[in-house]
Amino acid sequence: MTEKKYRETVERLGGAITPIGVVDFPDTLRISNKKDALNLLDVLINANDNLSGGFTVNLDTPFEKLKEAIKRGIA
Repeated sequence: MTEKKYRETVERLGGAITPIGVVDFPDTLRISNKKDALNLLDVLINANDNLSGGFTVNLDTPFEKLKEAIKRGIA
């Protein structure tokens, strides 16, 4: 995943990237379908990839929201 695609995916999911490269998602993050869940997993998997800029992801909110989506049967 390229850095541009990575940034677009984070933005589409409602996340923000700080100037020092930390990806943060608000507590209001909603996963409404499987595509959202897969995109969020891509963001998490590609966080330390050199092609995507070597970002760091704050994991608390994404993991919590993925767990909720799985329990609801969305992901």
